[in-house]
Amino acid sequence: MPSLPAPTGDDQYVRVGEPGLHGFIRWVGELFSVKTPELRRQTIVAAMYGTWVKNEREARRFWTEVARGGEEFAEDAPSITLDAWLKAMVEK
Repeated sequence: MPSLPAPTGDDQYVRVGEPGLHGFIRWVGELFSVKTPELRRQTIVAAMYGTWVKNEREARRFWTEVARGGEEFAEDAPSITLDAWLKAMVEK
């Protein structure tokens, strides 16, 4: 799948002015901390935004679980698997 060129220069800030993004930007800012460097990759934020657009409520639930280490008491939960994979990528 070909990727679209990323905006450069002053154009890179055009999307920030879109009101529909404000809720996402505030929420994702709440997830980022020194304990979640694995979530700061551009591709991960893009995945977070894609799920947000499809279903905001479930995206909030899922990504908050990932940021906290996964769903508690569920060893095979997707959020635990993704969290472990993302952390392994950062450690490499």
